[in-house]
Amino acid sequence: KQFNRALAAKGFEEAAKYLRRAELAVQKATEVTRSHPEFEDAQEAVGQGRVRLERDAERDRVERRNAAINDLMAKGKSVVDQANTQRQLQMALKLYF
Repeated sequence: KQFNRALAAKGFEEAAKYLRRAELAVQKATEVTRSHPEFEDAQEAVGQGRVRLERDAERDRVERRNAAINDLMAKGKSVVDQANTQRQLQMALKLYF
């Protein structure tokens, strides 16, 4: 539950901490624990947790990168638009004076 909450909140370091604890618990499980009918399900869930963490962290990284690129493009467009407006004003002034 803590892992899922941290992952949903994009707390990737915190999620990794919870996942590592779960991975260690699976690795250190006793034979009695391993013989429990739900152990394999828990083991698989931990393995899928690693996949989810890596997938979600990569998705977040790409989204943040794309947002930064989009922001730079918007700023660049704004600068170009301002330059075009100034150029048009200069050309209009030359025509009239």
